[in-house]
Order: sequence, then C-alpha cells, then structure tokens
Amino acid sequence: TTGLAEARQATSQFWPAHESETLGPEDYSLVLNRVTLAAVSISFVRCTARVRVRPLEPIPAFCLVAPLSGEVEIDTDRGGFRATPAHPLLRGPGVVHRFESSPTRCLLVDMPVAAVQLLASGLPSPPPCGWPDHHLLDGGMAKTLLRRLRQLVATVNRSRRVPALQSRSDQDRIRLMPADVRQQEQAVLTEVALIASGPGRRGGERELAMAGSDARDLDTLRAWLAANSTNNRSLTELATQAGLSMRGLQRLFAKAGFTPQGYLIGVRLDRARAMLAAASQATTVADVAVTTGFPHRSRFAAAYRERFGELPSATLDRGLSGQGGRGT
Repeated sequence: TTGLAEARQATSQFWPAHESETLGPEDYSLVLNRVTLAAVSISFVRCTARVRVRPLEPIPAFCLVAPLSGEVEIDTDRGGFRATPAHPLLRGPGVVHRFESSPTRCLLVDMPVAAVQLLASGLPSPPPCGWPDHHLLDGGMAKTLLRRLRQLVATVNRSRRVPALQSRSDQDRIRLMPADVRQQEQAVLTEVALIASGPGRRGGERELAMAGSDARDLDTLRAWLAANSTNNRSLTELATQAGLSMRGLQRLFAKAGFTPQGYLIGVRLDRARAMLAAASQATTVADVAVTTGFPHRSRFAAAYRERFGELPSATLDRGLSGQGGRGT
C-alpha cells in the first residue's frame, strides 16, 4: 500500500476509527501483511517514513508490539512507551491516544482479552481485578516471549493451509487450523498470561520459577530477596540462602535470563513502584530511591523508566492525584 488514503484503509483493521499523518520527508509507503489464526492475529508492518496514527476509540485487546528494526512509540491512558527490538511492548486493553513509528519493520500480535483471561485463570496466583499497566519487556521475559513468537511466525510462514483458511469463517478457521500452529499459538498466549497476571511475575519471578528444579527452596529465596531488597547482597549470601553452590546459583539465574544482581534490581524497582503508587503527600522520589536501595537519583530514574516506561515522578503524581493531590 502506497499513499496515505490507502494506508488509512489498510490500518482500519487495527483502529476502526483513526486519523493518520506522515511526519517524515518521504511519502508514506506501507507494507502490511496480516494473518488470523485460531486465537490471535499477527501483522507484519513496514513503513518507510515516520508515521503517526491517532486512534479515536478504545482498543479492547492485548497487543504485543515487537519491532524487528526501528522504534514504535505508543501513548496510552497509562503513560508513554517506546518499543525497540530489544524491548518489546505488551500493551494491555485500554485507550491508545497515539501510535507513532520511525521507519520500521514491526510485528503486531493482537490477542483477545478472553483468550488471555482463560489461561490466566488457571495460574497458581489468580489474576488481579482488572488488568495492570502495560508491560515494557526486558531480560528473560522478552527473550522467552520473542522466541515463542519467532517459532510461531516461522511455522505460519511454512504452512500452506493457513493462507487458505483466511477466507473461511471463524468457526472453520479455528477448527481446521494446523495442530502445530495451534500449539505454538497457545505457547505465546501462555507467556502473555503469565506476564499480564500480576506485577510480581513481571519482575522475573516467573523466570526463576521455570528453573525451580535447580533450587532447594526457591520460594524462601524469593521471599528473602523481597524482604532484603534495600540492601546490597553478595552472591555468597544469595547462594547460602538458596541452599546452592556458587555455580548452582549462577546457573539458576542464567536459565532464567537474569544475573543475580539484575533480578535484585528488579525486586527493588517493583517495590519502588508500589511505594510511589501508594505515596502520601510528604513522599518524594528521592526518599523512595534511597529507601529501595538506589542512592543515585539519576540512575534510579533511568532504571525505572527502562523497566516501566515512565519516570518515577509520573507514577508519584498519578498516585497522589488519586488521593486528591499534594495539597496547598
């Protein structure tokens, strides 16, 4: 599709009511390829110019934004996010105000809320009431989910049946979808349900649980880390607490896609976010940074934005506005 009018018609699959504009010096040249499977839809989008799309209505589905090159920026009712090849974005259902891309190649995976909810309901920890914030993924979470997605896309690309099913009814398409596609589709949805089911799983707890057979008392280790997240802990202390050798501890975290220090930073950042969201009028970002083990405010702000897609001050202001503001 070349040209803004045709591009608007093509992207109406994503946003039934929206406005588009070209921000770059080139014409808007868009390539869009969309395939619908049993439960999810995958779109490959390539555009040659910087493009901004303003949706005009709520989007009631999850969407994994996975750039292969370039960047995608999304402004939502819960903050602004920038997705890159190393940091994909899992956008939860809600209101999207702006979708802006640099020249990019990107995969968009749309997932019905019902499909994610069904899998999340079977998790050991029940999902929260209402879905949490959007998730800018990194570390083991991003690697695992993107690996599953690449496997699914490769299987779809090799399939001769999937293209033929695009013209069939929803019922026939679901019934006739190849078993290997359905299996890998469920693997992607399972990863999404694990991430979306709660803040604790977002911070690396799920990745550690996947390697739990190597730990003698992993639950105790997680609880101990959470309770001691404000203190600098040595690898020796972590290994002793987990009942592992030094090599065993390093192997445990390596399988999860984290370093021990990286996981501990995630625990501290999750605690900081909780404190900022429940802050009183006397709370400051500097106080929360020191309390959660970040003596340098600038480094804390950078790490916080990297993890959550917004500055600590934005979380603090939102928490205070829900309590009536800072006062006068």
